[in-house]
Amino acid sequence: MLVIGNKAPEFTLQNEAGDLVSLSDFKDQTLVLYFYPKDDTPGCTTQACSYRDSSEEFVKRGVKVVGISKDDVKSHKKFQEKYELNFTILADPETIVVQRYGVWKEKSMYGKKYMGVARTTFVIIKGVIQAIFENVDPKNDVEQVLAFFRPTMRPLYAGLAMMMFALGVIGAFLPVMPTTIFVILSLYFASKSSPKLASKIKQSTIVNEYYDEDAQSLSMTLSRKIKILIVVGLTLTLAFVLVDVMWIRMFLIILYLLKVFTFIFIVQTKKAT
Repeated sequence: MLVIGNKAPEFTLQNEAGDLVSLSDFKDQTLVLYFYPKDDTPGCTTQACSYRDSSEEFVKRGVKVVGISKDDVKSHKKFQEKYELNFTILADPETIVVQRYGVWKEKSMYGKKYMGVARTTFVIIKGVIQAIFENVDPKNDVEQVLAFFRPTMRPLYAGLAMMMFALGVIGAFLPVMPTTIFVILSLYFASKSSPKLASKIKQSTIVNEYYDEDAQSLSMTLSRKIKILIVVGLTLTLAFVLVDVMWIRMFLIILYLLKVFTFIFIVQTKKAT
């Protein structure tokens, strides 16, 4: 299974014109490599046309776009001409590259199981995988890929989350301070520090893109629990508003300390790599 930080598997395939294209052709560039199931089907057409229509956004960022499916060269040529696609699409009829990238998976339709290409997008920078978007929505794939390249406010939000947390801890011992407000703001900024923290933390984290496999494993575990953490935190906050008792305040402090220490651990892991 490929993960962020891995070297992208090499490939050489024919494009829609029958010419050979290799990953090494993009060795010093940024490449968006997306795998899709089949030419000229509704979802795949929507996805391809979105990349076509957003070509200027990719060009000004110096990003190349390449699509791969198991269709043959003839099918690709017809698909490209029909929709005037302005990027390269490669044919992998033997599914060699598809399997190499781990996107040849078991699917199910109407109770029948079969093997097919899982719609997946990779961002590869100088030969190294920097982002993986799995089971993507054809309508939103381009937007989430472009969001990867845009400047973000994540570091600012993470800093604000820590500040709100600190004020919340102080407020827990000083009744005159609006602890509840700081608690809610801390949770809000923590979630904003990574917009897809709950489900896509492995691609979009507060520590950004470079971290090792152990850190990624931790992040993926956190991603399944952050939502629960936020819900529990907000529930406890509401309980605190209704019943002002010290044990709830202490529980909130412990909850937030765990969250902060976890974030610090990820940051330190990143610095160590």
